[in-house]
Amino acid sequence: MTLKDKRIEWKARYDAWKESGQSISEWCRGKEIKTHQMYYWVQQFREHGKTSIKKSASRETQW
Repeated sequence: MTLKDKRIEWKARYDAWKESGQSISEWCRGKEIKTHQMYYWVQQFREHGKTSIKKSASRETQW
């Protein structure tokens, strides 16, 4: 499985977790996913989102 494939798979899991309203521990227990893996990917998606916002904001302010 390539990194791109993993990212797609974990993004789907991340979105499902967000929609569930459950804690990470509860959601992972129900899906038999290791919580440390989920925490890693949550951090990756949150950091990626912040990076995207910063990049788009800097483009808007250029003259």
